[in-house]
This record gives sequence, C-alpha cells and structure tokens, in this order.
Amino acid sequence: MKQRKKLILLLVICLLQVVVYAAKVNTLTIYFAKDKYIVTGAEGEKLYALKNADLIMLHGHTDADGSNVYNEQLSAKRVAEVQRIVAQLCPNARVETKHYGEYEPINANEDEVAKTANRRVEVSYIVDPLLSTKVPVQSFTIDTRIGQTITCKQGTQVVIPAGAFAAANVTINVTEYYDPLQIFSANLSTKCNGAPIETAGMIYITAEVDGKHVEPMKDLQYKFPRSNMKKDFKFFEGKRDESYNMNWVLPEKKVEDVKPKAIEEKVKSPVDDIESIIDWLSLNNMKVTMTNAVNGRMDSAMEYLNNGRNLECFKLYEGCIKKGSATVVINSDGRIARVSTSYTDKNSSCDREIRLYLEKSLPKRFAAARGESVLTIDFRADSMFQQVRAVDVPMVWNSEVPAWSMDHLTADYETDKIVLKASKLGWINCDRFMAGQQLATYSVKADTNANVRLVLNKYNAYFINEYWGNDKENKQEKNIGQFSFLRVPVNEPATIISTKRENGKLYLAMQAATTKQGLETAKLVYKEVSKAELEAAIRDMKL
Repeated sequence: MKQRKKLILLLVICLLQVVVYAAKVNTLTIYFAKDKYIVTGAEGEKLYALKNADLIMLHGHTDADGSNVYNEQLSAKRVAEVQRIVAQLCPNARVETKHYGEYEPINANEDEVAKTANRRVEVSYIVDPLLSTKVPVQSFTIDTRIGQTITCKQGTQVVIPAGAFAAANVTINVTEYYDPLQIFSANLSTKCNGAPIETAGMIYITAEVDGKHVEPMKDLQYKFPRSNMKKDFKFFEGKRDESYNMNWVLPEKKVEDVKPKAIEEKVKSPVDDIESIIDWLSLNNMKVTMTNAVNGRMDSAMEYLNNGRNLECFKLYEGCIKKGSATVVINSDGRIARVSTSYTDKNSSCDREIRLYLEKSLPKRFAAARGESVLTIDFRADSMFQQVRAVDVPMVWNSEVPAWSMDHLTADYETDKIVLKASKLGWINCDRFMAGQQLATYSVKADTNANVRLVLNKYNAYFINEYWGNDKENKQEKNIGQFSFLRVPVNEPATIISTKRENGKLYLAMQAATTKQGLETAKLVYKEVSKAELEAAIRDMKL
C-alpha cells in the first residue's frame, strides 16, 4: 500500500511538472555597485536585448548591508533607474515593477562576492504584441465614513459600506477586463487549476492611502453586468506565477480563529492586548509563547512547549533565536505592513527564514486603530523564549473580520447584476465552471515564432496554448509550430487568434474553427497590421 501511494504521488508530481505555458519569458540581470543605483555602461548595454519586448517586468533587490527600510528604498531606486532607460529604448512596451529590498536574496550574503550577486534588478520580458496593450486604470477617491458605490466604465460596480477602511479618505483603483483585447493584454485565460471556466468579468482592484496599500475590514460587494440567467457563478481570485500566467482559484475556506476563553472580544489596555497576542501565538504553533510583560504566563508557556507541537520549529530555528530581534508593523487597518529583522550577523540566513515564518504565524488581521502599531520580538541568547512588547498604539483583538466560508464564494443576483461579496482586493473573477462538457486536447498549426490563443464563441472562455509532455516532446511540438489547448470543451465554435512580430512589423491571423480532439490541419494566414488595427480586430473579434 505504501509503495502504491508513493507511486501515485510521483505520478501526480510528474503530471504537475509537464504542463508548460507557451509564452516565452526571457530574462537578464542588471548588477549594481555597492550602495549605488546608477546603471553602468556595460550593464546598460544588456538592455538593448529588450528592443522587441512587449511586456517588461523589473524586480529590484539589494544585499543585506544596511537596514531593511534603507534597502527597500535602494531597491526601489534601482528599479526606477532601469525603468527610465527602458522607457527610452522601448517606449511602446508595457512595464511592471516591484522591489524587495534584501528580502529575496539568491544567496546568504556570506561575503562580498555573494553580496555582489544580490545587488541587482531582475528583468523578465515577453515578445507578444497583445501584451503591450495598456488597459486604463480608473481611480476613485472616496470618503469611507459613508457608504458609497463606485461605477466603472464597463459597468462594474463596487459597493463600499461605511467604515470599510480605517482611514477617512481612500483611493480605489480598478482595471476592468471584459473584452478579448483587455483579457489577452494581461495574459489572462479562464482556467481554474486546469479546468475550463466561463467569465462574466474580471477586475484588478487596489486601495491606497497616501500611496500605501490598504485592505478593507468589511466585505465589499462586487457587481458584474449580467448577460444571461445562469446562476452558478462564484468568486475566484487570481494567482499569477513567475511566468506571468494566471490561475483562477476558489479561496480556501477559513475556519474561525479560535480565541482563548479568557480573552474579551475587545481589549482596551496594552497589557490585556499583549495577553491576547500571547494566547493567540500559543494556539497557533509559534515556537515561543512567553512574555515577561505579563505575569502568570510562564506555566502556560512551559506547558505549550512541553506538549511537542513546537519540536519541529525548534529544530529548524534553534540557531536563529539567539541572533537578534524582529519588528512587526501593523497598519491602521489592521494588516501587517512589514516584518523587519535585525541581527548582529547580517549575513545570517535566519533573516529571511524568521521573517517569512512570522508572516505565516501571526494573525492575518488585527483590529483597526489610529496610526500604526509595532510588535517587537526579542530573541534571547539565555532562553528559548521571546519577550513580546507592544509599542506606540496598542493592538486589540478584532472579532469583526468575517471568516471565509463557501457561502462567500457563491454569487447573489439582481436583475442586471451578478453580486459577489468579499473583503479581498487584487485579481477578482466572476466565473462559473463549464460542467458537463466533454474535454479534449485541441491543437493548432501556426508559425513557430507566433503566439496562439483560443476563444469559445458561445462562452466567455479564453485559452492560452499549453504543452503536455516531457521536454523533448514539447520542443518537438514547438519546432513544428504545433500549439495545444488542454481540457477544452469539444464540438464548440471557436476563433483561433495568432499574433507575431517580424522585423519590427506586426502580423495577425484569425480563423473560425470547431474544437475537437486532435490537430487542426488548416493553415493560418497572416496579415500585416498596425498596432491600432491589431487592437481593433481583437477587441471586435473581426479581421
């Protein structure tokens, strides 16, 4: 039985590894001198490789010298400098940026040679004409003290109840994705862990206060225009991988956090608040649960440590608890803004491990409060325990944050709207599973340097080609221009869309087809188009 389970596990792992999306992501790295953000001549010459790129992603990093905050700022400056050069070389490309400071090293910063490798901006780019299309971001500044509804250009409505955010004034940014051009411009498709789904609309939504990201404390209502009477739509959230592919998933069901009986629903004093945090940590497998700020906690901490639940954590981190401290900053809306660490040995690999561990272990949300709260955790060389102290504004236990359940995923319906409820921002998709369909692998012949997509005409369903097989088989398919779409409903009218760029010119081929098991033998015919003609053809699905 054990051998059988092991075999099944290996088979599942293999199956997960052989799905490869077709978008080719190219990479290069720009390196920087210590404490500098200016791109030198030799490094700048690397950027000429981007001249045909349509989507460029810049990720900035630093070594571990200096404070966490300083390194975050330095990585942001490095990204901004590379972005400035890219804008001159590739004025029509779409550029996305992120900066991580010292939090994503490729080594442990053990010496100057290692640190040099971490002083970098990682550049990823894709040559795909549709990805250069820029979908406008719509911004709304609202007074959160009163309930408001914002209406976007394509009919999406976001209903924001009074008190949904801690700050009085919040800027809401929404990007809508409804038509094929908008959807393909962000490399979106309609798949949930490989299963085909049909969309009623996709959006990307964020909230900001003074340029800083904030999250809602109450459910928002997302209303999508209703074009049919189907009633099985659900809330999907988007997860993008490092290759810029999107997977739509149902958020996991969240069980209500278990609170110690002795803790009040709301606590008022800093001491009581520390007690609630310590008890929460005790229930959630933190490796250290004792504080010297509250009397009477030693016995419960020792009992927790002796029950064996933390043995694995101690084995993993026992060398790290002697080296420094960690600071957790909580925003006014109750979300953790950042976790910073400070070690006497800045080269320690503990820096990243402890930070990631705390981010996973601490509550995801505290109650709203005026201003920031700071939780400082000291690692003591003479003890296995931590000291925990609250600084500035005391944190309070928040019992008002709604727990996720499957009920949250199911839509409600108005005459002309599909209504989803969530306290989540980010990538949101109003979707339904295409149940009862016969699925098959449908393949298309196209030029080897092309990009190929598929749209089902009767459904709002969009597919990006994938490969299924080992590396040798995938390479063979690419070399002969065979593009495959996995788990596609068969016998459905569809449109094949193929784009390519050659010698600075854009080419488009569109062809009507009917999905089936196997290879579509018809040859695509490409037509030279301008950027405007390309976008109009995809938007209207006409050539």
